[in-house]
Order: sequence, then structure tokens, then C-alpha cells
Amino acid sequence: MTSELQKPAPVSSTRWLGELELRHADCMDVMRETPDKAYDLAICDPPYGIGRELRRVSKNQIIWGANYMTEHLPPSMGWVVWDKGQDLTMSDCELAYTSFERALRRKVMNRCKIGDEGGRIHPTQKPVALYCWLLDSYAEKGWRILDTHMGSGSLAVACYKLGHPLTACEIDQEYYDNAIRRIERETAQMRLLS
Repeated sequence: MTSELQKPAPVSSTRWLGELELRHADCMDVMRETPDKAYDLAICDPPYGIGRELRRVSKNQIIWGANYMTEHLPPSMGWVVWDKGQDLTMSDCELAYTSFERALRRKVMNRCKIGDEGGRIHPTQKPVALYCWLLDSYAEKGWRILDTHMGSGSLAVACYKLGHPLTACEIDQEYYDNAIRRIERETAQMRLLS
């Protein structure tokens, strides 16, 4: 007899594109299977705190929206401010915690000029160029990157462009499918141009 309260079977499938491991999976399940400090850098935009487990599996972290979960994070002076370069009805800027002991940095990049092919496919979509700037500013060549909430796939496109191995997770089927289509389209264009 099946109970209405029974938990659904875990979602899990993986798509490989070069060194991009794109997983339709719950990031908490993926991290539980991951050895300590397996990733050099985690860059994510979680809708809720995932603090300890994220810090266990990654040596360094950049966490968007961390201003809503500061009680779960160690102190850091190395915050990042993304100034969207315009006055918006929502937020003019977004904050990201970093585990790096560096000066606070502000990046001005107009949100309306995302410049990514295909337009917006996720409510918290960030420009690929913003992720390229983060990777250029904080990651060393060849660092393994973790994205626990893939969303629109902007970080995956940036990692592909800059040659970083990436594991990215997305639990929502529709976002996962849309991100995969976008990543395949944008990386195919890069391959044609190289």
C-alpha cells in the first residue's frame, strides 16, 4: 500500500558536455556522496542555506544571497556586490559571500544586457560575463568548480568558456531541461568559433 506521505524516489541523471557534469539531482544527495574538499571552489545561488555541507566539500565558496543566511557562515571581508547598473523595482544589487580574505569587490554589469543567447530562463539568472569575472578573479586555472543550483546554466557556460571542470546540480526538471538546451546551444557556438 502506497502512502501519500511517502517520499518520491530521488531524481538523478547526468549529462556530460566536455568537462561539464550536469546533474539532474538534489544537491544535498550529491554532496553527501562527495569526499571532503573535492572541489576547489563552489559558486552557487541557493534559495536556502546549505552551509556546512557546502564548506565540507569545497575549499572555497562564493554564495549569492548569503546576506539572508549570515548566521550560518563564518565572518569574511571578501564579499562581492553585483551592481546591476540600473534602478530596479526589486533589488539594484546582489550580494555574494566569499570565503576569500580579500577586499570587498563591486562589479557593475547591467542586468538588462545579459548578452546570453536565448534570453532569461530563470528568475535569478545572472550574466555569463559575471561568472567569467568571478572565475577570473577568484579561481586558478583548472580548479574544479561546484554549482549546487544550476538554474539557467550561466556558470556552466562560463566554466566551459574558461576551461574549468564543473559539477552542476539542478533538481527542477523544467529548469534542468532549459539549462541543458541553453548550455548545448551556447557551447556549440563556442566550438564553431574556435
